[in-house]
Amino acid sequence: MLMKKLVMMAFVAMAMVSCSDDDNANTNVELTGNWKLTAFTLDQGIDLNNDGTASTNLITESNCYNNTTLVFGASNAATFSIQELDIDYDVVTGTQNSYEYSVDCLAGENETTTYTVSGNNVTFSAGGENLVFIQNGNKLTATYTGGGVPVNDNGDTDFQLLTGKIEFTKQ
Repeated sequence: MLMKKLVMMAFVAMAMVSCSDDDNANTNVELTGNWKLTAFTLDQGIDLNNDGTASTNLITESNCYNNTTLVFGASNAATFSIQELDIDYDVVTGTQNSYEYSVDCLAGENETTTYTVSGNNVTFSAGGENLVFIQNGNKLTATYTGGGVPVNDNGDTDFQLLTGKIEFTKQ
């Protein structure tokens, strides 16, 4: 059986973040301090926990990301601690598009980066990429594209790119 391992790291996937043109700079809270990932919603529902119900809420569907945080410190430095989904899958014998898979949540690794602020845009520089979030009050939000997850397609399991929204809330 062909064994493949797909590790989906939110930090890597966030390298493909885009933003909108909201402008509420007057209501924003101070960035310095602790922020927690409070929403990771997808445009399309998936059933990672195999309970028969697809959900767009990746935090509850995967039982992962509950301890994902972002800490803004001094000198425009920030540290992400982002949990990862580890999806192991095997091609079902005799098929080409059907997979059996298991999903595990791995502990977060700390990634320190620098950031700049321009209006409501909070831009992180990491690995040669810019990650842009929009701040609105006590929330930081970004549109997400990246990573691959198993999706049931008429009895076959396909892997599709995720698109959706991630949101951190100041604690």
